[in-house]
Amino acid sequence: MQFKEAKEILKRLSKSGTIEGLVNTISSLREARERYDAAMMMAIFVVENTHMQLLQDNGCDNIESFIRSYELCSTPRYRSFCTGLEAIGEEKAFSIGAEATIEAGRIARSVDVSEFVAATQAWSQEHGGVTPSKLTAEKLRLQIAPEKKTPGPLRRLTENAQLRARVHSLEVENKQLLAKVRKLERELLKSQPVAAE
Repeated sequence: MQFKEAKEILKRLSKSGTIEGLVNTISSLREARERYDAAMMMAIFVVENTHMQLLQDNGCDNIESFIRSYELCSTPRYRSFCTGLEAIGEEKAFSIGAEATIEAGRIARSVDVSEFVAATQAWSQEHGGVTPSKLTAEKLRLQIAPEKKTPGPLRRLTENAQLRARVHSLEVENKQLLAKVRKLERELLKSQPVAAE
């Protein structure tokens, strides 16, 4: 978006006399932001897949160092976006926006991803073309593909078993170290000359 476009939007906003006018103007800005965000992530994806030699020639060993060096976005967020992008494709990623694409990546290995994309597109249509926020996209994902949670007692039982195994391995290691110390002490005593009385 250029400064002229932004100035025109602000002018329309100040002239708007209805709540609907305000909401429509701000919603269109939000929609543009979300789509630009998705386009920016896709651009980084293209750079990663086609320009790595150029990046390496300029001191960036990998895409993460490029992203960090130029403060483009968070690398975990980019990686999550890539997972979603690979699951749903460029057109749908642009259609549903960056945040929903990231959420699609969280269920990418599931058959529910197409259902999630359809739900996200339906939500977007209900709300005048605006793509869902991070929170809304996450809620939609959880409705379609709820996260499996391990029941507390089972989780604690597993954690306790792991802790017991760790304690046991530390006890064994401790015994081995004590045996080495005793052996070294005996060797040290043997190697020292006996003091004459």
